[in-house]
Amino acid sequence: MRQSNIVPLHATKKTKSQVILSEPRVFNEAQEIGEHLRQNRAVIVNMQRMSKDQSRQMINFLSGVVFALDGTITTISQNTLLCVPNNVELAGSISNLLGEDDINHKGW
Repeated sequence: MRQSNIVPLHATKKTKSQVILSEPRVFNEAQEIGEHLRQNRAVIVNMQRMSKDQSRQMINFLSGVVFALDGTITTISQNTLLCVPNNVELAGSISNLLGEDDINHKGW
């Protein structure tokens, strides 16, 4: 007897999406953030407690992870990024009220 490939709708399990809040202090925490993205979780990364050099490393690493996963990365404040995998669609934008001098002296 041939088995059916039809699955009843009530048998599917609904899963909730997760958004992870992360406040790394050192670059070594980047792999954990990357794992969240690989598991289709959006991550907000606040890098205010990191040094400027480690922040740059984190941005470079997460940019590569997001690119490999066909996701999106965007700045939501001076030291905060939003990284989303390809199963999350971003809509809207947050305006940057900081001048270029502010970013060069205070941010990345």
